[in-house]
Amino acid sequence: MSADSEGLPALPFGFCRDHGVLLIAEESGPVLLCRARPRLEVLSEVRRFLGAPLGLRSIPDAEFQDALTRRFQRDSSEAVQVAEDLGSDHGVTSVGLLSDLRVGDRRPEARPA
Repeated sequence: MSADSEGLPALPFGFCRDHGVLLIAEESGPVLLCRARPRLEVLSEVRRFLGAPLGLRSIPDAEFQDALTRRFQRDSSEAVQVAEDLGSDHGVTSVGLLSDLRVGDRRPEARPA
């Protein structure tokens, strides 16, 4: 389980996008931002995942999309930096990794032995 910068466990991007929820930290405690009224099953799952009570706040769709983008764009940038740091430590280059992929395909191409 990864954590965001506020120390809360990070909900997966797909879950947030599909269910219209985003977990944030506020002074009063964890708050679940919702772009619409979430289903009870979604609230129960987030509560189970968090393991603590949380507040709810409904926000307009455009504001939700902006918050979701900012949150996961930051996480993505941090992941890229970690990958670059790991690659430089082990002499791995992005060119070497990309040469194993065929254009338009995500499966590794078999190399002759």
